[in-house]
Amino acid sequence: MGVSIKATLRLLSSSLIVAVSGGFKLYVAFLLVGVEPDKSSCLAFSLLVYSVYTLDRTLKCEEDIANHKRENVKRSPALLLICITLLTSALIIKDKPSPVVVALPITIGYMYTKGLTIGKRSLRLKQGLGIKNFIVAFTWAATLAIFLHPWAEILPLLLVSTFFFLKSFVNTVIYDYRDTKGDASTGLETLPIYLGEKKTTVILDVLHSIMHLGLIGIVFAGIIKFEPVIIVFSVVYGFTYIWLYANSRSVSFRDVLVDGEWTIAVLLRSLTIQLLRSASHSI
Repeated sequence: MGVSIKATLRLLSSSLIVAVSGGFKLYVAFLLVGVEPDKSSCLAFSLLVYSVYTLDRTLKCEEDIANHKRENVKRSPALLLICITLLTSALIIKDKPSPVVVALPITIGYMYTKGLTIGKRSLRLKQGLGIKNFIVAFTWAATLAIFLHPWAEILPLLLVSTFFFLKSFVNTVIYDYRDTKGDASTGLETLPIYLGEKKTTVILDVLHSIMHLGLIGIVFAGIIKFEPVIIVFSVVYGFTYIWLYANSRSVSFRDVLVDGEWTIAVLLRSLTIQLLRSASHSI
């Protein structure tokens, strides 16, 4: 089978939604700590997210091959683009916080997908019950915290990063529902496989409730800024896609709805602000 140009283009574009939303996630984090968002940092974060997720989809692991359709793609354009976006991200952030930060997620991303083999021993971060969910969530929460650190005080920074860690953890489990067949066939034990889908869904709903109650609590404590549109949207939207996708193998709009959450949230916030301004001028 020859190399498919369409398949290669699909590979190159497959991480765009999560990359754009990654930049908006940092944008929301800026808002929550009460700081005017630094747009160049948000762009650098988007490029970094793109490079890590495209690397994961380019290299692929055993369960990815089992879960998804096999396609003969040309990997060299993807690897070149990964290098370009990674370097551009490092150049954009300069000394805020430091170009070195890009090494954290890309290194963990490689260890997550391919692992490290020394002799007969192999270390792969995707192994173990709940480990891959924790690794993905921790990696992006830690990277977000490092990006935000030059502008934010330590307490709101830690609390906002914890919120995004929990949010990312929930989202990664949502994708485990879809991939149970391939994960099980390769011996990868995920929460939906180990606990069952119904129990896992209850856990996600409880976790989603706790983290948003905590977020509202620290808003009332005056530690982070009150962003009503963002918070209400996150609560309703999260419960909606947990209900929608926890027991569904359908992939229709899953990437757009789950990965695109923060893009939609920021656009909705901007629209609300514009409508309120228009209403105040008309009075």
